Amino acid sequence: MTSTAVLSPSFNRLVEAFNDLLDDVGPYRAVSFILPVAPMPAPRPAHSRAGYSYCPERYVTWRGQVSPHIPALESRIHNRRCGVVLDLALPPYKTVSTPWPKGDNDNYEKAVWDIITKGGPIWKDDVQVCLNLTGKRFITDGEKPHAAVYIREIL
Repeated sequence: MTSTAVLSPSFNRLVEAFNDLLDDVGPYRAVSFILPVAPMPAPRPAHSRAGYSYCPERYVTWRGQVSPHIPALESRIHNRRCGVVLDLALPPYKTVSTPWPKGDNDNYEKAVWDIITKGGPIWKDDVQVCLNLTGKRFITDGEKPHAAVYIREIL
C-alpha cells in the first residue's frame, strides 16, 4: 500500500472497513492522498450559440487548482478493477438552507475522477471503478475544505 498523505482517524476507519468488505487474498496496490481544495460538483456542460460545448469558467479554474495535487506515483492501477473511498469536506454555507452539503454525490465523484483520469498516474480511466463509497459533510472546527481519496485495486 502506498500512502502520500495522513488521513483523519475516522477516514482511516472507513478505509479499513472498505478493505475488510473486499477481503481480497494476496497483496494489492493502493494509494491515498488529499486534494486540499474545496470539492466542487462537476456541472453540466454549457453550449454556445455555435453549438460548441464548454465547461463553466469557475469549474475550469477549480480543475486548475486541483490538478497539481494529484500525486505522480509509480504504482499504477492500470488494467485492473478498483474501488474508491472519497471523503468530501465542504465549507459551511453563509446562509443555512440544509443541514447537509448541496450537490449530488455522483457529480462530486465525476469532478474528482475526471481530475485523476487526466492526471494519468493512477488509472487509465474511471470506468475501472467498480465499487465506491462517497461521503460529503461540512468541515469541523480547525479543518480546511478538502477531498480525501483512497483508491485500491480489486483482485
